[in-house]
Amino acid sequence: MNRLTFATIVASLFATTTAQAPPFHIENFAAQDIRIPSESHNVSFTVKHLGAAPQQGGDAPFDLSIAWEGCDPPPCYINSEGTGWYTRIVPGSYKGATDFTLEIVKHNIYKAATTWTARIPYVEGSAGYDCSRGGQSTLCGFQDESDSTYETVYVGGLEAEYPSPRC
Repeated sequence: MNRLTFATIVASLFATTTAQAPPFHIENFAAQDIRIPSESHNVSFTVKHLGAAPQQGGDAPFDLSIAWEGCDPPPCYINSEGTGWYTRIVPGSYKGATDFTLEIVKHNIYKAATTWTARIPYVEGSAGYDCSRGGQSTLCGFQDESDSTYETVYVGGLEAEYPSPRC
C-alpha cells in the first residue's frame, strides 16, 4: 500500500498552476536610453498583483526600477527593499529601450513560499509601446495603460525559491 508523506501532500497542494496565479498589472511604465553626457539606461514602472489575497502578499502597488551605466544591464534581480518584488532585464535581451524583455518576480512566504513570475517583451510598435527620440535620448512607454495586465506563472511549496542571482 502506498503511503503519502507530508512532503508529498504539501507538494501536490502547491503544484505549479496558472489557475492560482493572479495577473500583474503595470502602470507608469517608462524605459529610457541616455547617450549624452554618458551612456545610461533606466526602466521604471508601478506593479500591482491584481486580486492577490493578503496571504499572497496583497495587491498594493509598488514602484520598481532598474538603472545602469554602460551597455549591458545587470544580470541579477533587483529587489524593491522589503517588498518581495524583484525585477531584471532578461540577460541577452536588451537591444535598447525599444526592444527588450523584462522579468518581474513576486516572492511571498505565508504558510509556505510562493513565487509568481512574468516575462514581458517590450518591442517598439507592438501593443501600444511607442518611443520618441531626441538628440540625447530615447524615451519609450505606453499612451494607454489599459492593456498592461500580464499572466503570471505560479510556483508554490518547496519549488518556490527566491530569484537568483540577486543584486
